[in-house]
Amino acid sequence: MRYLIFAGTAYYAAGGARDYIMSTDNLPAASHFAASLIGKTGVLDEEDDDTVKLEWSHVLDTETKSIILKFGKRPYGRSFDVDMITDIK
Repeated sequence: MRYLIFAGTAYYAAGGARDYIMSTDNLPAASHFAASLIGKTGVLDEEDDDTVKLEWSHVLDTETKSIILKFGKRPYGRSFDVDMITDIK
């Protein structure tokens, strides 16, 4: 799949793969779905019924290796963003 969608809370981003939601090859579908996640409830731990309100989402293009869409708040504690990875072969 070309487009990976990540989402989480602004304060407690799980980080990396734990923020992964889904993937698709369709950019309009990825954009619509990522935008629609803002304000939805996410389940952190099914065993404990821990839930959070999703406050941000990103769409990563696996071909360009860059975040191409950002929705919602910026995760707290982030003094920088890595928008593109250039050294992957």
